[in-house]
Amino acid sequence: DSGRVYFETSGVPINDNEGKLLGYRGVSRDITKRYLAEKEVHKLSLVVEQSPNSIIITNLAGIMEYVNPAACSISGYTMEELTGRNPSMLSSGTTPPETFKSLWDALTCGNDWKGIFHNKKKNGEYYFESAFIMPLREKGGEITHYLGIKEDITKRIEAENALRESEKRYKDLFEGSPDAILLSDLKTGKLIDANPAAATLL
Repeated sequence: DSGRVYFETSGVPINDNEGKLLGYRGVSRDITKRYLAEKEVHKLSLVVEQSPNSIIITNLAGIMEYVNPAACSISGYTMEELTGRNPSMLSSGTTPPETFKSLWDALTCGNDWKGIFHNKKKNGEYYFESAFIMPLREKGGEITHYLGIKEDITKRIEAENALRESEKRYKDLFEGSPDAILLSDLKTGKLIDANPAAATLL
């Protein structure tokens, strides 16, 4: 059917009594399924290794058995320093205890969990991570490990905090101004806001 197959082959030359080469004798076996499966595993391995997000696999006790290069790059720890340890080593101490409780409640029930951690790098710098953690199951459904995919969202959190602070400053200035301030919609000309001084004046 013109399909491609892969063979694993070994062979030896066959010589006559005078040493003249007559041909070869060999054994081949079809390894197409194994080869394609290994190729798929290799592809998935590259995805994990090259992912910009931290990918961590722990055992059921929460001990890290695998971390990808991004996890090392973001946290500042080496693979050797992280494997064999609990992810709690990254905790800044400011993540609410309720976060960890909800995490373990979900995982022990076999459910996925999403949340945010406030962690601490090896150099002491703090950072925020958005985390998705899920149980890994064997074909029979038995949970054997936990998989964590985490994204550094520090810049986003800082931008959101800066925006909230800016909005608070604006609101304080707007409402506390002794001068009347009126805001109107450019298209309709209708008033959309007024500060207390404007309400008093009018």
